[in-house]
Amino acid sequence: MKFGEKLHDTLETEWRAAYIDYDLLKVIINEALIELADCEGSVALEDRASRRKAVKAQAVSRFEAQLDAEIEKTALFFLEEQGILARKLAHAASILKEKKEEAKGGQISAETFGSLRGELRTIGAPLVSLVDFIYLNSNALRKILKKHDKNFGTRLSVTFVAARASKEYNYIGIFMIQSGLSVLAKSYTDTFVDVYNAFKPSSDASEEVAEHEPIVNDLFKSMNRVKTTNTFYNRLNKHAGIFEEVSFDVLENRKRERTSNVSFTLNAASAFLYMSSYYIVRGMNTSDLGAVSRGTLGSASYLHFFVGRAHGRPVC
Repeated sequence: MKFGEKLHDTLETEWRAAYIDYDLLKVIINEALIELADCEGSVALEDRASRRKAVKAQAVSRFEAQLDAEIEKTALFFLEEQGILARKLAHAASILKEKKEEAKGGQISAETFGSLRGELRTIGAPLVSLVDFIYLNSNALRKILKKHDKNFGTRLSVTFVAARASKEYNYIGIFMIQSGLSVLAKSYTDTFVDVYNAFKPSSDASEEVAEHEPIVNDLFKSMNRVKTTNTFYNRLNKHAGIFEEVSFDVLENRKRERTSNVSFTLNAASAFLYMSSYYIVRGMNTSDLGAVSRGTLGSASYLHFFVGRAHGRPVC
């Protein structure tokens, strides 16, 4: 499936007008290509090079102007929606604080718990949609710049981003996980944990949230998908100089701590067994068990180190 079709199938219908108009930008590219092709037959041979250069310059200028307008439109919509969700979340947090102060021992009633949980769930759905909105528009931006570069031999994927990001006020920063959205996501998960703790104090409140609130897990997956999709976001971060995103993964920390030692052992054992099989399959002289052991151990250590560096933490 082509990206344009995929974009139409996955975007939020009620937000359709706020997305980058990928089809319009494609039309601008295709019209310029037709005009460049016309230069071959309708312009004298000695004038073709200068004509093509002029057409290409006009095409790039028109494309950049339209893309700037699309980015501004998308960014303003995103900021507005982010502000609405931030206000709703602040309201829920203020109610929680008020109810805790009213309750004896700070423990809220079941009715208050149900009301706050319902309000947070209502906030969660559009928050996940907003993260997905950034994901889709980021990919649209990356894809259309790549398509332009392929057809015109330009390097807009780098120069366009760098030129806009160098300005004091720019909208390009919204196309990556930036501090505002990350802080909002972290505040959302923290508030959910606080609500659970206020109803039934527990050291495992974060795990209860992860188990009983699928929307929080959906939020984590959406945020992580944007961060790990491709290197384009790293390029944006490099040129824009935007602050590093805030980690909001309050639900996974305990799980990661709990599994890291087990994962380390399993990865090391798997690497050793893999390299043992490798030497046997290669037909190495197994009568020299000392050499086999040293070779296997050395190779397994190297492989385990490589896997650990590649993934940043144990794979399991």
